[in-house]
Amino acid sequence: MSWLAKILGQQDINSLPELDPERVISFQKQEESLAIQYSGAMGLWHEAQANSEPLYEEENVNSLSVEGHARAEEFRKFMGITQDEVILDIGCGTQSLPSYLADADISKVYGIDPIGGSYRAYNYYEGFAEFVPWYSRSFDRVVVATSFDHFIDPTVVMSQIHRVLKKGGTFEAWVFFVDDAPDYDPLEVKQRIDDFHVYHLNPNYWANLVQPFFDEVKHHQSFNEGYKADTFFSYKKK
Repeated sequence: MSWLAKILGQQDINSLPELDPERVISFQKQEESLAIQYSGAMGLWHEAQANSEPLYEEENVNSLSVEGHARAEEFRKFMGITQDEVILDIGCGTQSLPSYLADADISKVYGIDPIGGSYRAYNYYEGFAEFVPWYSRSFDRVVVATSFDHFIDPTVVMSQIHRVLKKGGTFEAWVFFVDDAPDYDPLEVKQRIDDFHVYHLNPNYWANLVQPFFDEVKHHQSFNEGYKADTFFSYKKK
């Protein structure tokens, strides 16, 4: 990385991503910081993660994007990833490589997730999405697949996505909506919405979350069951 890029805190356009020393925080410190600022939400998050761990360990096809997950295959086709792109997957999961990233050059795939302890075939960093540690403007594409309803503070995560995307970069999200879900406030939440989630997303909350940072390019609804829907979105950085 050039001296000017380091001063500006951003990545050289043609180099692979590097960790920004000023943003590298130990996992323990990340967790402690979130627990202080969002004590209720973090306690509920730990409960939901404990309930989910058995499903992650067995690589359940309904819980992880592994081979055989039909909607993960749909998402792969929706994105149309090319081999020359440098990609960050936030909330990448515990599988060796999410099946929706099968078209990517694995040497250019980076991921961050707080659930460690398993082998990843790509460049993996154990951490929370609120603490993305790479320099600004490091990635051509940022992907978040079914993970937004697991983040502690989605607004902070959205700002991190915007920060690490290159100019003109693409943000792709696979989002599960529940139309009548209440708007989420990480400072006010008192109980989990189900065994595996602290909260769900509703379409209006999502639109307000994205609008300050990104312009929508396209979307596709993959699954609809009355008031529930899996929807794929593609956005460009503002």
